[in-house]
Parts: sequence; C-alpha cells; structure tokens
Amino acid sequence: MPAGRVAAPGRRNHDAPAGARKQRCQRVSSDLSRIATAESVDHEVRRFAMFDRVTFDPKIMGGRACIRGMRVPVSVIVSQIAHGASFDEILVGYPDLERDDIQQAIEYAAWLAQERVENA
Repeated sequence: MPAGRVAAPGRRNHDAPAGARKQRCQRVSSDLSRIATAESVDHEVRRFAMFDRVTFDPKIMGGRACIRGMRVPVSVIVSQIAHGASFDEILVGYPDLERDDIQQAIEYAAWLAQERVENA
C-alpha cells in the first residue's frame, strides 16, 4: 500500500509490519480456540442432558462409556444388538440392566454416529 494510505475497514493490510501481522494471527487463533472450547462445552452439556444413563469414570473401565456407573460398557451392549441379540437376551446376561439402559445405549451410539468430523 502506498505511503499515506490507510487500509479500508475490514480489509487486510498486507504491508503491515510482520509483528502486527503476527499479533493479528494470534488474536484470530485465540478467538478460534475460545469458539472451539465453547462448542466442546456445549457438546458435553447436550450429551449429559440427553444420556443420563451413560456415564464416564476414569476408575471404571478406563473411562469408557458405561451404563449407570456399572462395569458394563455401552460398546458391549451395542455390539450385542448389532449381532442380533434381543433386549430380553441381553437382560438375561446382564440382570442389573434395565430395558431403558439398553435403549439409551443404542441412542447414544446413534448420536455419536451423527457427529461431524472436520479436517483440521
């Protein structure tokens, strides 16, 4: 940009000193990090509100998604359904489970499958 001219509002000033460009990039990066963190928090809040029977505890099954804090991973229940087991068959094998536990495990798996993954 010629000397004495000012960049129009909202336009990048490519002739700005390197330090100013770096500061702007850092601000944009910081803003994006805050947005990503806010989206992550929102994602977690929605998950907890929707799936009260699906729990995560680092001391139980290494933090894997489990049913109501028991040592019954959601993945095991979903896998059994995928391989043709009925709710009644699962309930016989896991007498501490309730029908709603199995239903919510399936709903949780479906919810995970609809999440978008964006390339960085």
